[in-house]
Amino acid sequence: MADDERSVRQIKTLETTITQTIESPYPPSSELEGYERVLPGAAERIFALVEAESQHRRELEKAALQKESRDSLIGFAAAFIVAMSATVGGGFLVYSGYPVAGSIFGLSGVASIVGAFLKTSSKPSNRDDNAD
Repeated sequence: MADDERSVRQIKTLETTITQTIESPYPPSSELEGYERVLPGAAERIFALVEAESQHRRELEKAALQKESRDSLIGFAAAFIVAMSATVGGGFLVYSGYPVAGSIFGLSGVASIVGAFLKTSSKPSNRDDNAD
């Protein structure tokens, strides 16, 4: 019995964990070969699926950029109209004999134009210049 106990004590357990990270939309070639063995043509279908998904993502990004650009232009036009209305209204009030109210009203229009310009010119870029 003593020999059996020694042999049990001498058995060492070795456990290894392997972690694999894939940063590609495509599976590794070894997996593609396996898919191809199980279902002929599967690798080509996987490539087509990834390409279609990439095209779809690019179309969504393009549409989002176009919408953002359009919204920015509409916002700029609306702000310009409001600012010019305040400036013209302030000039009209000054001309009508209300110099204090007209000055305040007119300067609020000029201040909104200057404030919008400063806000857009100091806005940080959202894109990552280091990504290649």
